[in-house]
Amino acid sequence: MMNSERKKILKKKLYILIGLAALGCIGYFAVIHYMYVLDSYLYGLEFHVMFFKNNIRSGNVMLLSEYFRTLGPVAGFPNLLLAEFINHYILLYAAPSLAISLAAAFGKVSGFLLCLIGSSVVALVSYGLGRFLLGDILSSFNIPIRHDWRLVAALGTLFAIPMLTILCPAVLASFFRVRISIFLIVMFSALIIRSVLPVAIPFGGA
Repeated sequence: MMNSERKKILKKKLYILIGLAALGCIGYFAVIHYMYVLDSYLYGLEFHVMFFKNNIRSGNVMLLSEYFRTLGPVAGFPNLLLAEFINHYILLYAAPSLAISLAAAFGKVSGFLLCLIGSSVVALVSYGLGRFLLGDILSSFNIPIRHDWRLVAALGTLFAIPMLTILCPAVLASFFRVRISIFLIVMFSALIIRSVLPVAIPFGGA
C-alpha cells in the first residue's frame, strides 16, 4: 500500500514536471515564431546536436579533436558538456570517441581532466534528476532499502565501462537512494578509470 504522504509528494512532482514541460513547449514555439534572433541560436544548437550525435556515433575522432582544438579548452567547455549529454542521454552506447578526441586535441593530461569534469557534471545532474523523479518510489510503497557492497560494486563497474552511458548507474543510485557521499566516492573513482581507459587501450570504432 502506498504511503499517503509519499503519494502527495509524487503528485506534486508530477504537477511540477507537467508545468515545466508545458513551459518548455510554449517557449520553444514562441522562439520559433516570434523571436527571430533567438531562433538563430536555436538553429545553431540543433546543428551542434546533430554534429555531435553523428560524429560520436561514427567515432570520427579526427573531426572531433580538430573541433575542440579550434575552440580551446575554456571556450569549448560548454560545447563539451553538450557533447557529453548527447553521448549519455541520446546515444546511450557508443565507443569512447570524446575521451580520445580530447586527448588528441589537448594532450593526455588536459584531455583526461576535461573528460573527467564533463562526465562528472553529467553524472551529478543525472543523479539529481533521478532522485527527484524516482527517489520516492520505494519508500512510497514501504519497501525497505538495503545498501551493501554488491550495489556499490555494480554502480562502480557500470560507471567505469567507457562504452556505456553514465545515465544508467546514476539513475540506479538515485532509485535505491544511495547516499550522496557514497555516490560521489564511487562515481569519481570509477570515472577516473573511465577517462583513462580509452587513451590507454585502443577501442574499435574510435
